[in-house]
Amino acid sequence: MNGKKQGNLKAVSVENWFTTASKFVQFLELLKISEQDHEFWYGDKNVASKMTKEDVHDKKIHFALDYFNIGGVKTNLSGMAFRPK
Repeated sequence: MNGKKQGNLKAVSVENWFTTASKFVQFLELLKISEQDHEFWYGDKNVASKMTKEDVHDKKIHFALDYFNIGGVKTNLSGMAFRPK
């Protein structure tokens, strides 16, 4: 969510967190937020409760980190849409 409003978080290290590709995929899925999620957390809960289906179900990752360390991954992540370097 940091990238949605040009937040200041620039680096995250989750080194040695992921022992399987499925855990990494699960982590990425949990980063996805909807407009409703954002409104509940940072806006008006009343407005959020009245949002339409698109605002509730359309979830995206707002990723604006310069550095995301996933070093020490114990599994092969090749073939995934996320390309670590």
